[in-house]
Amino acid sequence: MSGPGDTVDLDQAKHDVLHSARGGLSAKTIARLMAVNYGTLCNKCNPQVETHHLTVDEAVSLQYIAGDCRIHEAEGTLLGRVSLPIGHFPDSSDVELLDSWAQWQQDLGETARELRAALAAGQITQCHVREVRREMYQDFRAALALLQRLEALADDC
Repeated sequence: MSGPGDTVDLDQAKHDVLHSARGGLSAKTIARLMAVNYGTLCNKCNPQVETHHLTVDEAVSLQYIAGDCRIHEAEGTLLGRVSLPIGHFPDSSDVELLDSWAQWQQDLGETARELRAALAAGQITQCHVREVRREMYQDFRAALALLQRLEALADDC
């Protein structure tokens, strides 16, 4: 499990979800949709501001509106958990299946790169382990997404 020094990833996730949401919304739009003052929300998502903090409800709302679950993923990493979006792929295509497989392979390569960097350093540190763990959790999510797509294409036995 991760330690106290790992909050940086969680702080960064809050900032990134607000300011570079995968859903493409601007931070001002997200604040408006959350019915929260823009400046206050920015402060709550700023790793440098120690006086403002996102509530759990606000973090969930932020991720839902932004279409970006990086805060949840960072929390899972800190708690030694992996989550997977509940996918429903009734019309999954062969191309989507192949893309899912390729994403998984790319993630595995990134894990191998982090592991090799740790070994090349000559001394494995907790920082190396944290990076390898983060990469492995991404591997697990990609592998399970592939499995969900495969299940969507499968016929009965």
